[in-house]
Amino acid sequence: MQYVAIIYENKVEFMRVYANLLASTFQREGTYESLRDSVVRYDLLAQQTRSIAWEVNAEGQFTYQSFSGIYFGLSPR
Repeated sequence: MQYVAIIYENKVEFMRVYANLLASTFQREGTYESLRDSVVRYDLLAQQTRSIAWEVNAEGQFTYQSFSGIYFGLSPR
């Protein structure tokens, strides 16, 4: 009987770990979806403004430039 109890406990622990893994996967997917939505909203805002928005990396290279840079003769990236 003790052997059956050990198997049952192992199955319960497996299901607990699996449920936690699924929950974190769904939470991560929701986070990625929110990030994608945020990027889309930022891009739409950047396209509507006459200001130039840009981003540079640690080396000082441009990694992003808003669409509005065309008005100032800059090519969009």
